[in-house]
Amino acid sequence: ARRSGPGRRPRRRSEYVAGLIARINQTTGTPVGYMNPQIYNKPQALRDMTRGSNGEFEATRGWDACTGLGSPNGPVLRSSV
Repeated sequence: ARRSGPGRRPRRRSEYVAGLIARINQTTGTPVGYMNPQIYNKPQALRDMTRGSNGEFEATRGWDACTGLGSPNGPVLRSSV
């Protein structure tokens, strides 16, 4: 697994997001399906990451190749779908 910096653990965002979506599906009793329109209509559903790098790209405001749109804000994401 790729590390985010010297001595740091690899990021597990994809597993976290998959688990979060599974819990949303379970609590609502229906699959959320394609979520992009809901996420883009509620930017608070993601926390923008503006500092750091992955060794190749720097995090910046808004979308960037290092962090994408940011990390999920679970409660806001749940209310968005």
